Amino acid sequence: MFLSVTDSISKPWSKVNEDILGGVENVAWVLDGATGLGGNMLVEQGSDASWFVSLLNRELERWASNRAWSLKKIVKKALSAVYEDFKDRNLPVGLKPYELPSASLAITRLKNGYLEAAVVGDCKIHINKSDGMRVLGKGTRLEKLDNLVIDEVRRLASSSANFDEIRQKILPVLRRHRSLMNSEGGYSIISVDPESADKLRTKRIPLQSLGSVMLASDGFYRLCDTFGVYDDKSLFSAALRFGLEKLYEDLRKIEEKDINCVQYPRLKPKDDVTALILRLHRSSD
Repeated sequence: MFLSVTDSISKPWSKVNEDILGGVENVAWVLDGATGLGGNMLVEQGSDASWFVSLLNRELERWASNRAWSLKKIVKKALSAVYEDFKDRNLPVGLKPYELPSASLAITRLKNGYLEAAVVGDCKIHINKSDGMRVLGKGTRLEKLDNLVIDEVRRLASSSANFDEIRQKILPVLRRHRSLMNSEGGYSIISVDPESADKLRTKRIPLQSLGSVMLASDGFYRLCDTFGVYDDKSLFSAALRFGLEKLYEDLRKIEEKDINCVQYPRLKPKDDVTALILRLHRSSD
């Protein structure tokens, strides 16, 4: 048995894509980077988040084919190289947690008759099983914290402020929440600390019950949780029927029509969009 990618998309909302997708044989992942909120770049490569996910992606490609290791160990090994690169830079002393880059991750692997799936942050994995749809990555502490800020965006947007003004007003709250990354009572995320790999939540799905699988960043998942165009089941069905590019085009049209986040309150008018669909091939295929 093996997995193949039947469709994929990764599009930035601006000049720099802070999402990335990657994979090696029977392993695939989506990374959604978040640049620090300090206001200054720490690295000279597009953005701190794009540097982070690009380097982490490269290291995952290096180590992900090691079948003897768990997914957590693979991610931890990859993060070790990221940490060394970050540590060797001439960075300001006393950086605050909210100034550091981080990333959400969804990763899957075919191994020993199971699909191993792991998520952290707000990426999602849709698993189409014989007994129904299962979605990993919902109801996280990060989503709950973001929803608190979105409530404030909703209040401010009703006063007809443009989003640049709104962003400045919510920035202190965003920094306060970002400082909670991987802390007790905070939220889980991949950071430059290799130990953050332990925050991955993993599941094993028997292959006999498995259909197709979709991995997505939260920018793509806006079609469900922000714009309400689809629920989880119909989103996956639409992706299979119409293709990811068509759904991406529909998403951008909705964002453009509500650029100040009045009708659909959210943390940024547009976001990077990344998704991929995997198909399980059995020996009889």
